[in-house]
Amino acid sequence: MKKAVILFFSIVSISYSQPIKVFLEKATALEEEFVHLVAFSKEAKEKIIHPHKKIGEMNLPGKYLNIFYSWDTKQDEKISVLVYQLKNEDLLYIDKNNDNDLSNDGEPLLFPLTEDSISFEIESLLDSKQKVKLALFRTPNADETKKRFYIDEAGNINQKFLPYAKIYSDESEFDGRKRSFYFDYRITLRKGKLKVQDSLYAVGLFDYSNNGAYNDETDLLIIDLTKTGNLNLDVASNVFSVHDVISLNGKNYKLSSLDKYGDYFVIEETKESPTFKYLERIQKEIAKSAKTGNLAEEFWNYQLVTVDGKAASLTEYKGKYLFANFWGEWCLPCINEITELKESYKKYGDQIGFISIMKIRDLQMAKKIISDKEIAWQNFFITDELEKIFQVKSYPSNVLINQDGKTFIMVGPINRTFFDMNIK
Repeated sequence: MKKAVILFFSIVSISYSQPIKVFLEKATALEEEFVHLVAFSKEAKEKIIHPHKKIGEMNLPGKYLNIFYSWDTKQDEKISVLVYQLKNEDLLYIDKNNDNDLSNDGEPLLFPLTEDSISFEIESLLDSKQKVKLALFRTPNADETKKRFYIDEAGNINQKFLPYAKIYSDESEFDGRKRSFYFDYRITLRKGKLKVQDSLYAVGLFDYSNNGAYNDETDLLIIDLTKTGNLNLDVASNVFSVHDVISLNGKNYKLSSLDKYGDYFVIEETKESPTFKYLERIQKEIAKSAKTGNLAEEFWNYQLVTVDGKAASLTEYKGKYLFANFWGEWCLPCINEITELKESYKKYGDQIGFISIMKIRDLQMAKKIISDKEIAWQNFFITDELEKIFQVKSYPSNVLINQDGKTFIMVGPINRTFFDMNIK
């Protein structure tokens, strides 16, 4: 007699949250500290076709601008602008279709001296809906305190900023005088709000490629995870590729749909592991400027002093990787980097010794940041010997000493993928 075999199957259902559609506002500029200046030149940088001069423009010398457009286009990366400066306004002939012909772009834009900014769009030759908005400002798009760092009350470049401003000009006699420059901005950030479970995040879709399409490989999703209040690229932990898998509130999400022109995106839960495509890309770029070096044996005998006044030796770190972060409480990029360092410490703290070397101006502020940011590793005062050994010229700087205790690699800013690339 045959026995019946009864099989029991257990069906496990996986519950996913509903996809979330986020509608985005009209484009604006990144909310960042950085400014970019474009200076006038006497000659055009490209071979262009000039428009016919009108009455009032006949005896005026033309000045030229060469403004960045996009590095992801089959057209020129920069566009030409011809400027005639009248007594009370500037006339701007802008190559809006980027064909090096200023005679077929319609009437010039009138930019009165009473106005601080003007904006215009550049249209892709391949897709008329694919437009990039650019803006020119007479003074930086910032609050009055920050403006005064860049310009004086008369509208000239501030003398403290002038050495940096000269980098943007190829005119040897550029002196930063009023009406010899503009500040230029990319108006390519679309902002919105993302609610995940009970958390509400400010988010931004950023056309990094600056070509008017928001779904390119290099385009970015910015999420204010660290609650800075700003949507910019300063805090690496807040920035993702639009193709990344992102961890939010203990679950993983990815963009399942993305409007090409940046009107909305759809994000939904996934079982895929988090990825860091943007961080990997920029870390690879940073790695191109990395420098390597060798350490003398005496390095391990140096005595350092913690910010709490305790003496310590480096010998306790010998025999495994040692990571040294050079920073200061006065350095905003240094502070922005701390979140990335903490994530790396969680992952690699057993394999790597972490220390920070501080160049301090305000000790109490430094201690407060260490406490508020919950930095778990030791923070030491910098010494002349360390500064000389590693030739620290900018902050932040980061050094990874190999397990052999003799060789090291040194770069500027880093993110968590630095360790993935260098720990073997």
